[in-house]
Amino acid sequence: MLNSETRLISTYETQKIIARLSSAKLIALTPEDIELPALTVTKSTMKYKANSFVVNQEGSALTNMVIPNNLLTAIEPMELQNLLFRLSKTIEHLNQEIQHKKRTFNQSEQRYQMLVEEIAQPICRLLPNGTVIFVNHAYCQQFQQERSQIIGQNFFNSIPPEAQQATREHFASLDRENPVKSRSQLLNLPTGEQRLLEWTDRAIFDEEGNKIEIQSVGREISSELPEKHCCSLEIALQESQQALEATFEQINLGMAHIAVDGRLLRVNQNFCKILGYTPRELENANLAKITHPDDLKMDKLYLEQLLSNQRENLRLSRRYLRKNRSLVWVNFHLSLARQKSGKPVYFVVTIEDISDRQRTEEKLRHQAAQERLLSKITRQISSSLNFDEIINTAVAEVRQFLQADRIIIFRFAADGSGMVTHESVTSETMKIQNSCIVDPCFQKNYLRQYQEGRVKAVNDIYNAGLSRCYIEMLEKFQVKAHIVVPILQQEELWGLLIVHQCSEPRKWQPREVMLLLEISAQMGIASQQAELYQRLAAANRELRRIAHSDGLTGLANRRCFDSYLELEWRRSHRQRASLSIILCDIDYFKLYNDTYGHQAGDDCLQKVASAIADTVKRPADLVARYGGEEFVIILPNTTVEGALKVAKNIHDAVKSLAIPHLKSEVSEFVTLSLGVAATIPKLALSPDTLVAAADDALYQAKSAGRSRAVANFHPL
Repeated sequence: MLNSETRLISTYETQKIIARLSSAKLIALTPEDIELPALTVTKSTMKYKANSFVVNQEGSALTNMVIPNNLLTAIEPMELQNLLFRLSKTIEHLNQEIQHKKRTFNQSEQRYQMLVEEIAQPICRLLPNGTVIFVNHAYCQQFQQERSQIIGQNFFNSIPPEAQQATREHFASLDRENPVKSRSQLLNLPTGEQRLLEWTDRAIFDEEGNKIEIQSVGREISSELPEKHCCSLEIALQESQQALEATFEQINLGMAHIAVDGRLLRVNQNFCKILGYTPRELENANLAKITHPDDLKMDKLYLEQLLSNQRENLRLSRRYLRKNRSLVWVNFHLSLARQKSGKPVYFVVTIEDISDRQRTEEKLRHQAAQERLLSKITRQISSSLNFDEIINTAVAEVRQFLQADRIIIFRFAADGSGMVTHESVTSETMKIQNSCIVDPCFQKNYLRQYQEGRVKAVNDIYNAGLSRCYIEMLEKFQVKAHIVVPILQQEELWGLLIVHQCSEPRKWQPREVMLLLEISAQMGIASQQAELYQRLAAANRELRRIAHSDGLTGLANRRCFDSYLELEWRRSHRQRASLSIILCDIDYFKLYNDTYGHQAGDDCLQKVASAIADTVKRPADLVARYGGEEFVIILPNTTVEGALKVAKNIHDAVKSLAIPHLKSEVSEFVTLSLGVAATIPKLALSPDTLVAAADDALYQAKSAGRSRAVANFHPL
């Protein structure tokens, strides 16, 4: 994301951004468009098949870009030309800022060099091996040499040979725990004279803990100084103090001296500027006045650690409170000034305002978290066909991400009313899932707007110009602020994604609205996918029904009968249970067809099938059309005697239909002949043996005069 807060952009990053944007179509919006009805965004997206938005201010300067994870379409040449023009403007502006920052840095560095040069004490910087890499003017005067004669020389060459080893050991003893130490050192001047100086040495370390430099500040302590130099020494001391004063005030950081009891003894102008106070307001104020309440305990611990020599100094990022009680993030450095005796004098603290950097980092973290959330929801939609599971997970994840009190999915009915179908809510907030909401005010004033893609973020329902009836409806659900985003299936309104803040009003951020737009788009995809899946499942069920049912009678067909018989044969074998079959045949059905016609024959088959199905009522029993005018019944857990009784009931039920059959030789109505067989299945036998036994019994029934049920009692 590029915005007005961006401070630095490299050529590589610019090329990467252009390359990324060139793979997507873009819609140019102004910041004001974000507050307009979302029809602009939604329909433009559909029209141009774009999924990215560029926000620009007056002057065509690019100030914001919203770039989703996947950019599927190619940017058109004219759009690319416009984008590159805007990017060039932005890059030009950023380069100007970079040059300004460089000039400011150089000026600050020059001031620092001037201050160091003005200090009367000799200052030098050495590599760990003793090579001199910097000296100030006072050092050159002390050694009576030009700077070019000193830089690059080894510092140990100016030390008497007998003292060199001790000095090397002194430098080697400087470590991260004790980076600062003092030493008294005799130095040889080019004139042959010797001077006694007291040096304060500070070791500098890189991030890996390697010693990279030693900074030394000297002070001459020769006791044999001529009296005539005393006055010049006082002047030098005054100049040194003045230089330190100038450093304190002119340093490009906030600086303060803090008493050991936590009082602010002295602050510079930058310190006051960062915190919004005047020097007088901070004079003798307690450190707690500017410290975030959550950090007070740790501050006390840090001060105690410095006082007890557990720490030499402290560096960290921390929070301070401005005069207006707003939060400011600073880089914080704390050290302790002591007397030569080791007695603490005061703490020295420097602060640098890093609020802009902190906000940028927070935005980047938020954007990364938002992209992870969208990616997670997108993956779930693509990997799951359970719509309720997808939506429940999505609303829970989004509510947690936004730290909102309630998120709901609201579905519309045909009459304009609606129901809360899904909800995620905090434990302290009223639950409204499955609530049916009928609000004529909403339907009259707002429904059409949401059908057109309107998005509305209300920070405070009492200061948003809402109609009284709508406010009353929101009050009923304890809503103080909300965001409403339509869920569209193509261009049709499917429902609403609604975020409620119930505890207090809330200022919604544009990035939160954009997140909900992305989520609602994914939910629209999920709902359409779920409906397609439901249609497919229904079609598959119908196909299975057609594949396993007889088209004329609606009973199971021959294929279904064969599968079920095989299944029950194995089950009955395992349970040592009796399995029975009844075969039925309509008597003289060919003559019935010839007499009354095929349509009447079909009607007759349907009525007989219905009568048989009504008679056989157990869930495990199966009635199937076996072929032509034949029907078959499978009766699990039924003996031959029980099956014979069922067969007689079927015979009577069909006869009671009183379907006329003038050509029948056994009755004036349609009748059935039935054959019954039963066995306890053996895996060595085929289920067909049971069917054959029932068929033998049916043959006996027909031979005995038809219109009767006969059982085959012979064991298989």
